[in-house]
Amino acid sequence: MRKFNYSAAFRIFFIFIIFSLSSQVSYGNNLQFFNQYIQNIKLYSGDKIFDSEHNIVKFNNQNSLTFEYSSNEQIVRGELRLRNQKHSISLNSSSDFDILDSLELINNDFHRFRIRFKNLSESDFLNLTFTLFEETGNYKNLELPLFPYTQTEVNFYPKSEELYLGESRQFEIISNNIENLVLDGMWKSADKFNYRLVRTGRTGQIFIEPKAIGNQTFEIVFETKRPFLDYGNNSVYSLEPISKHFKVQNSRHIFLRIDERQIIREPENIKGERIHLENNGRLLIGKTYRIEASEEVGSPLIAELFTIRRLTNDKILCDFRAYNNHKVSDGYLFIKDGDQSMFVTNIDIIPMPAIERVSILRNGTEWSGNLNIKPGETIDLKIEGRSLKHSKFYFEEMVNLTTDSALQTDIVHNYKLRLPINANKRTLNIVEGGKNTGIVLTVAEHQKPRKFDFINIDYGEGKVPLSLINQPVLYSGTVKDIVISFDRDLIDRGEVLYGKQIVQIRARLEDKNGNLIETGNIGTFTICPGEESPRHNYYSQSGCRLADILVNNFLSKKTYSLGEWGKIELIVEHTASSYTSEGFLQRIVIYHKKRTSFDVDLSIPAGLFIQKIGDNQKLAPFLTGISFAMVAQFSFYRDNEIQQLLPIKAGVGFLAQNAFNFSPNAERDLGLILITSLYPIKGTNRISFPLYGGFGYYLQEGSFFFLIGPGIRVSF
Repeated sequence: MRKFNYSAAFRIFFIFIIFSLSSQVSYGNNLQFFNQYIQNIKLYSGDKIFDSEHNIVKFNNQNSLTFEYSSNEQIVRGELRLRNQKHSISLNSSSDFDILDSLELINNDFHRFRIRFKNLSESDFLNLTFTLFEETGNYKNLELPLFPYTQTEVNFYPKSEELYLGESRQFEIISNNIENLVLDGMWKSADKFNYRLVRTGRTGQIFIEPKAIGNQTFEIVFETKRPFLDYGNNSVYSLEPISKHFKVQNSRHIFLRIDERQIIREPENIKGERIHLENNGRLLIGKTYRIEASEEVGSPLIAELFTIRRLTNDKILCDFRAYNNHKVSDGYLFIKDGDQSMFVTNIDIIPMPAIERVSILRNGTEWSGNLNIKPGETIDLKIEGRSLKHSKFYFEEMVNLTTDSALQTDIVHNYKLRLPINANKRTLNIVEGGKNTGIVLTVAEHQKPRKFDFINIDYGEGKVPLSLINQPVLYSGTVKDIVISFDRDLIDRGEVLYGKQIVQIRARLEDKNGNLIETGNIGTFTICPGEESPRHNYYSQSGCRLADILVNNFLSKKTYSLGEWGKIELIVEHTASSYTSEGFLQRIVIYHKKRTSFDVDLSIPAGLFIQKIGDNQKLAPFLTGISFAMVAQFSFYRDNEIQQLLPIKAGVGFLAQNAFNFSPNAERDLGLILITSLYPIKGTNRISFPLYGGFGYYLQEGSFFFLIGPGIRVSF
């Protein structure tokens, strides 16, 4: 007896469990990840409120936030609360909506924003994408899938209940949201009718063609692009059936049906198109019949019909040679033998498809004939021409996001396209029917200004991102050089592409009094994205700056020669001519900081209080004479302020007591002093009136003393 392989069975069971768990974890993953950082989000649409706690439905295997809309350009206000208030957040732009009010923190409690959608009925994969910035500097993209729904009403009102067999009648479709109806323009067959639904501009039309005579009931169920929700919160795309009653009569002439619905008129095809026509015994084989626009004699010739042979399926094989265009909606075509009308038929005869114009719509712009497209970009593309209704266009390397076939009419085709980030062609052909149309889209690399976080400045303290230097730098060491380096891998990150960065750098040196020492243009440099960029291999590396920039190499006066409080100013900006949008500009100011300053003061103290130190010493008389002092002093600067002195000095020097007192009784002496002074700071005044305090030693008398009093200060 064969043994059962428990090991193999266990492995199969384990794989099954892992697969099941992974399927459960991935379901609704976007919303679960979103909820890890967002406590709650509310959408205010019209007079209703929808939030992430009560209005979640499952759509396309993911949980989505629902909201109701009444206009394709619905304005929605949003409010969200973060789980961690120390995080910051921003709302990313999208081609599906315009941001009216950016995210703003309200009352330090919740964030508010306001957007206006562009075309809700035709926007697929709708979502809100936020960028969350953590305290560590990391960021995360949070995606909230959206599921809009709307209440759509529709009807049509025939002016007459009479129809004729084989005749196509046209009626206007009345709806509160015509854009939400599926109007694909294709003929469909009902019980006793053929019909088709057509979108024409901002209106819709229904074409009805009866197939049987008598009193007939036509019933139709309209389908919608966006659903409405029933009482069970289920998505419903089918509207209530609409019934109309008609009295169908025989036509005045026998109607012969052509199997084809459309003939393309090709002037170079002189043989015509081979068709199958409904059989009738009055038609002779091997005979040419005229097809004209009306029953009247001499009416315009539309086509010729040559009968070849009768077929076993009660059809006649014919050659159909078209000479003019015709629309089914224009009325019957009359099959004539000479000028005598015999039968009626109807068919669309259209000219050869021809493209007259191709234009592109980008987010926030107008339609443009500029056919450049950038990797990762989503665009709306419009092809205008004639006889385009049944054309099938293919766009090389592009992802076709178009879901609404009603956007394709006889004169215009509309597409939503996305170019993958890894597209490897420079030109993309537009193909129709397997043939190049001769129209190409050109792949243009991104080139938009990025903030200067990819530029690093090293003035002696190590590399610092330029974007983080937002105030003057006070550096106490000698600025031996300024090294400008580039982190090229930061320019393009993921699918957020900026392309080549073209920057101009200028330098200016000044002394502490603001006098210009040197100004110079360092140069214009092109910095290309690094190897981490998904487009690295497609950027031309010609002219790209790879080496660091040493500022001193471009200056005759070097940074290390600056005196105290000398100023180095660097100006970095994007070159305006290289971009279509405004670039960034940043100024960096570096000061050669000093903590102290040394100078020599001449002072004329007057009225000093001088007290000798020793037994039986008396207080010196007040205002006994004018003295003279010469002091070498140190000044002190305030921390984190530019050239702002403290109102105190300290130094050593000589004091000639009563030097200008010429009384024979005056006590004169020369003293060594250690002194501090307090004085008002008024810019660079050479004369001031300080208050002195200190102690010293009389050289003649040989005694110590301390002193305090005012004086006049002269600074050199």
